[in-house]
Amino acid sequence: MTLRPSTLRPQRIILLFSLLILSMFASLQFPIVKAQTFSSPQLVPMGTTLAFDGKLRFVDTAPASNTALNRDSLVKFVDLNGNGHWNAGEPVAYDSNNDSIYETSEPAIGGAASAGARLVADPLIKYVDINGDNHWDAGEAVVYDTNNGSLYINGDPVIGGTPVVPGTSLTYDSRVKFIGTGSSWVPGNLVVYDSNNDALYSATTDPHLKYVDTNSNNQWDTSEAVVNDTNLSGVYATGDRVLYGPTPVVGTPLKVDL
Repeated sequence: MTLRPSTLRPQRIILLFSLLILSMFASLQFPIVKAQTFSSPQLVPMGTTLAFDGKLRFVDTAPASNTALNRDSLVKFVDLNGNGHWNAGEPVAYDSNNDSIYETSEPAIGGAASAGARLVADPLIKYVDINGDNHWDAGEAVVYDTNNGSLYINGDPVIGGTPVVPGTSLTYDSRVKFIGTGSSWVPGNLVVYDSNNDALYSATTDPHLKYVDTNSNNQWDTSEAVVNDTNLSGVYATGDRVLYGPTPVVGTPLKVDL
């Protein structure tokens, strides 16, 4: 069940913007940070100053669209909100001994679970079986199969990606910035995408960021698609980037959650 109290509206806005970051930089790999320990999204106070470090680079290790997805019953998550299914930001780990309790010796796939945390399964958490051995191995991408089609579709949340191989090309984007003191990113600094390039964290100043109001309640819910409305038409069009969730039908109305 999705919580929708009006008092949580600012948090929903922040989460919406964080999901933009998540999908654009799914499985980001920065120096020192590893796929198994990089956690996103995280809440950031509105108006926080963003800093630029020219050494920040990214590599998108999400699977190719239409890649086959498999399920491994030992890939489980910590159900922080108790709603019975995985939500962005909830830790995912490999329950090696299948006791539904996270031990620090077990592989962390996405986020950071606390020792002793209860692990539960979600059949929509799936992985790319690169070596065909019918179980998840470290380095294989783990995604949330939103439509349960067993194929990775652009926009499906990537929980854990393939570690970067030494020598992999890194991409530069001047709008990738960090929150912290000084002029250089250090481990622990949050990294965000400054979409309007104003050096401030803000979730309401990009008019292109819209969502599909599936249940017509005039507010974004975690199961609803988030889209970059390229031409500001207010409807989903071919070429609009789906940032999160299932791809809408062309012509689907788009809304802004302020």
